[in-house]
Amino acid sequence: MIMDNKQIKKWLAEGKISEEQASIMIADNSAAQKEKSGNRFLSVISVLGSIFLGIGIIWIIASNWDGISDILKLIILIGSTVSLIYIGYKIGFKKKNFPKTGHSLILLGAILFGASIVLINQIYNIEANGSFLIFLWLIGILPLVYIFQSSLITFLSCIVFCLWFNAILLDNFDDFDAKDIAFITFFYHANCLEIK
Repeated sequence: MIMDNKQIKKWLAEGKISEEQASIMIADNSAAQKEKSGNRFLSVISVLGSIFLGIGIIWIIASNWDGISDILKLIILIGSTVSLIYIGYKIGFKKKNFPKTGHSLILLGAILFGASIVLINQIYNIEANGSFLIFLWLIGILPLVYIFQSSLITFLSCIVFCLWFNAILLDNFDDFDAKDIAFITFFYHANCLEIK
């Protein structure tokens, strides 16, 4: 726990702690602040790494998509989604070795889940509109929000909810224009950020 240096100096002035205790507490504070900034950097690198890894995987699969059989496509999509979420759980929550990396892998699995829904729809030519596919994605990632209580996945679910809501508006209401949709999206995102 990082304490306020002003509070430590106040305790020192009031005689509640000695000079030696104050210097130890201030030194501990600076070490904790350095560690916290290092963790923040690791979080950013993990998230960016997950995003770029996901883009790379999607790019490799997309470049060979026509040459892959339908059943192998299905196995790749489902297997990679489940594997990412499982590996993220294993290293981030069960072993607790790399919690930031675990959260990032689960985020990548949640994004890949949405891509899998769209690609499976495309493979089997299922008659479904965009809002229904986005709704399936939302339903699929909401349990991850509850189970892992990750702010990254919560934020993703807010984005997916807004995509779904906008898709419903665009599918069903011709009277809405871009300003109305932007206002509703902004309002919802502001509420999602407040919930965190």
